[in-house]
Amino acid sequence: MSRLFLRRRLLAASALSLLPWLPGCAGDDKDEGDRPSSGQPPSDEDRDRLARSYGDEHLTSQQLDPRMVRLVARGVDTPHLLMRGNAPIDGDRFEYDALIDALRQAAGDAWPARFRIVDVSLMNEIAEATAVDAERRYWAAHPGRGRFIHHPLFGALSDPADYPAFLRLMIERWSGLDRMGDLLRQLQALLQTPTGDGIANVVFVHCRAGRDRTGQAIASYGMRYLGRSYREAIADAEQVAGRALVRFSRYGIAWYAHQLADRDQVPTIGPIP
Repeated sequence: MSRLFLRRRLLAASALSLLPWLPGCAGDDKDEGDRPSSGQPPSDEDRDRLARSYGDEHLTSQQLDPRMVRLVARGVDTPHLLMRGNAPIDGDRFEYDALIDALRQAAGDAWPARFRIVDVSLMNEIAEATAVDAERRYWAAHPGRGRFIHHPLFGALSDPADYPAFLRLMIERWSGLDRMGDLLRQLQALLQTPTGDGIANVVFVHCRAGRDRTGQAIASYGMRYLGRSYREAIADAEQVAGRALVRFSRYGIAWYAHQLADRDQVPTIGPIP
């Protein structure tokens, strides 16, 4: 019995108990009638491990960094903007004025005369509760300025390249912790749906440092809606981050790329190492 065969058997046995969440952001939530017949949900310990892997970001991301704020996409026949950056948090205070200044500068001529902010936070409440609470409190107190969407991202613990194709395809059928398909559909609806009052949605997506989880979300959006290949999406994310993404975010992007190529037959994904 070859070592390769034994390795694949061990991977298969391990994956069967983790199928519902291994991909991290492998795709859309399953329909009610398509639930797995076996496997366990992610344990609190494993979820915490992923969440706390981003906990040190506050050490290098104390305040909003205007250099991290970028325009990602503009609406088609709408004035809406999709933008990215790092957390507009100073201690336990939400930096609205600094955020608006940075967004306006990054958007340039695309900046709308009338706008509302849609603050999409990818941070989690396990390691970043103070920052998330600051955002939630701010928008509760200032509903006329916009609204808050909390969609924590965790990435994935496993690399899809470690699995034989038949097993990877099986894992792709299960939703992961990130529910990336849900997040991207929401972003696209906010960007492309006209508003009755003519006020532009400025959709601001961020994690703490604006690099890894934000890079994962925007890379996935680029592959799904902007025609980016996997390699282009990774290159863009790393150019903004100024370094390689942490492995959990890289794995999350790779799982989502496989889901787009294998399940959704998106032709632009290209090679996925």
